[in-house]
Amino acid sequence: MPNCSFCDVALSNDNRSREHIIPGWLLDTLGVRDQAVTPTHQSSYGTVLTVRSHDLDSLRNGKVCACCNNGWMSRLETAVQPLIRGLLNATLAPSDLTASDRTLVAKWAAKVAWLLNDASNYRKVVPAGAFRHLFNHSDTLPARTLVTLTMAPGPTPIWWIQGALWLASTLADFPAESTKSLAESSLKTGLRFGSINLIVSCWPVDDWQFFVVRGLHDVLWPQERLVGSCVESTPIDADFDPLMSVHALIKIRQAGAEAP
Repeated sequence: MPNCSFCDVALSNDNRSREHIIPGWLLDTLGVRDQAVTPTHQSSYGTVLTVRSHDLDSLRNGKVCACCNNGWMSRLETAVQPLIRGLLNATLAPSDLTASDRTLVAKWAAKVAWLLNDASNYRKVVPAGAFRHLFNHSDTLPARTLVTLTMAPGPTPIWWIQGALWLASTLADFPAESTKSLAESSLKTGLRFGSINLIVSCWPVDDWQFFVVRGLHDVLWPQERLVGSCVESTPIDADFDPLMSVHALIKIRQAGAEAP
């Protein structure tokens, strides 16, 4: 049996829990606890590799100890609930979020995204030490992590996408195969809950900068001016799924390269 992903304690039948990846309170708020889903892993060419079928209540991660689940993770859920509910019912706008609110939502989104990757039929590419960082630090996320928020209704109340789709600006002599290798060890996870669209992006090396689309991606983390912004030249099709749009438009730039 594996150790707890967060605190590294040895798991046993006595202390192992099965953590809801999407918390039960949110499933109930959106009325989708029993909704059937078919998570599908596709290659970059669209070939279906694996498919799972289950309801959303069964989407759980079994590599979490009861102490973490009932301790800091429970406190995180309690603290983030009024913020998520407020955004969902439009009594709270992203501009109303304080710095500590933004950190809280960002940490919660990262927890959901990384538990999802760890339990799903997709490549396991959560950065080394990321789970432990969430356990040890209440007010920061790991280096090279970007979390954005976009408020836009989508065609389904809950949806997610994982991948390594990046628009990359590199130096002229940077090998294309190196960019591909970096992308394959990165992770970009899109999460939609009602009208809340969250993107959790992880890039594997230093000396690169995230770029977001001004007016579309509201950066929750990092809060320092470490993220570039640009104006997207091509308008987003209103008929296109908003989560797919904001997921695809997160960019990455190598140090010294031209801005995207």
